[in-house]
Amino acid sequence: MRFFRKARDYYDILEINRNATESDIKTAFYVKSKKFHPDNYSNGSTTAFVELKNAYDTLRRPADRRFRWTHFWQEKPRFEDKKKLKEQWVIKWKWMTIGWIIVVIYIFGYIFQTRCCEHRLSNLVDEDEIARSFLRQSEFKDKHVDSLELESLARILKADVDKAWRKKRADIMKRNPEEIQEEYRWLRAVQDAGYSRRVKASLTEQRRKY
Repeated sequence: MRFFRKARDYYDILEINRNATESDIKTAFYVKSKKFHPDNYSNGSTTAFVELKNAYDTLRRPADRRFRWTHFWQEKPRFEDKKKLKEQWVIKWKWMTIGWIIVVIYIFGYIFQTRCCEHRLSNLVDEDEIARSFLRQSEFKDKHVDSLELESLARILKADVDKAWRKKRADIMKRNPEEIQEEYRWLRAVQDAGYSRRVKASLTEQRRKY
């Protein structure tokens, strides 16, 4: 069985296009009225026929038809507008997704680059770095040093640095743990501990006199 609802559009009830002529409307009503007339309808219901008659009465009059057309589009957005809005949102979501992907790639790229720099720095040879620092002095500015000379100089300088470091560590180990190295601690040690007490007592005595 076929049932009609009041919410259906009149054009859908008559099954005609929205640009149908008055003749098309009359023809459609004539054909469907035979089908849904209470005397011919199987269940004897008049709902479908009344709905059909209301659709015909509205659409057959040009003024009511124009009002119905305008009222329909005011209540219900056009399909084209909905489709256009949907396409705009799809484009927005695509650009947002592309933007997030770019941000994620940038962050991971930055982290990867930082880790690579840290790895390269950790793999630097101490001897080569010491030699290059030594050759940056003004007196060696114009001197050309090949790789063999650089390697030999690096070994010599590295040995001297290691020797000086070991000597410094040995001196620290031999040093008296009670020895004062900081200047401010020396000043505190040689300061007269009773001086502040004498000054305070003198001030107190003066207050009593006055």
